[in-house]
Amino acid sequence: MNSENGFTLLEVLIAVVILTVALLGLSSMNVYTIKYNDNAKRYTAAVALAQDKLEELKNKTFVDSALNDSNTSNNTSYSTITSTTNVDSQVAGLDEKGNAGGIYTRIVNIADYAAGTANTYPNTKLIVVIVTWTDQTGSNSVTLATMKGCKDFDATGTTCTG
Repeated sequence: MNSENGFTLLEVLIAVVILTVALLGLSSMNVYTIKYNDNAKRYTAAVALAQDKLEELKNKTFVDSALNDSNTSNNTSYSTITSTTNVDSQVAGLDEKGNAGGIYTRIVNIADYAAGTANTYPNTKLIVVIVTWTDQTGSNSVTLATMKGCKDFDATGTTCTG
């Protein structure tokens, strides 16, 4: 009786093939995970850039020159704001911290809804901040918006002073 314990060469080769197929599947998942983590990092940085600018503008007084509506042609629709030719301000080449040398462009638009106009919310300003960037996935953007109202009026109660 010849009973030797162990594996045959064929069994070992089959096990190696199965292990190789499993590892190749895991490695392709790893590539996708790295890609999507990179995209999430860029998106998070864009949201932070937009939020920082939005908070900066919200903390200014209503009559501050940084909140001037210098281009009124884009005040009726968000879709017209995405064009960089008709915005109130634009800074290109920002990095994740808002410094020069990066892939992000930050666009700001202020829509001033003055009293006496046909607007639903008089004495308010719509502040829109758009951050755009292009990477291997194509063109991307993040848009944040808020409304700012006038807090202080003159003695007549009609002119905003702050």
